[in-house]
Amino acid sequence: MCLDARGLAVAPGFINMLSWSVDSLIVDGRSQGEIREGVTTEIFGEGESMGPYTPAMKQLREEGMGDVKYKIEWTTLSEYFQFA
Repeated sequence: MCLDARGLAVAPGFINMLSWSVDSLIVDGRSQGEIREGVTTEIFGEGESMGPYTPAMKQLREEGMGDVKYKIEWTTLSEYFQFA
């Protein structure tokens, strides 16, 4: 198949090296904001980890959530990867 891209800008996709979309992706995994901007890969983990959590840590994180709210249903980082 051949695409005629004359006069167009073509890019294979962009990498967001410092994504803060973790919370929004948990609530809505479609990632429309990133996808519509051409992002195909997101790198997470700068600043905080999604596990392991103690019960007290879960409670503090849930109480400190802003507009995007969700229940933390995992304890370990491995459980988070299975959840996500």
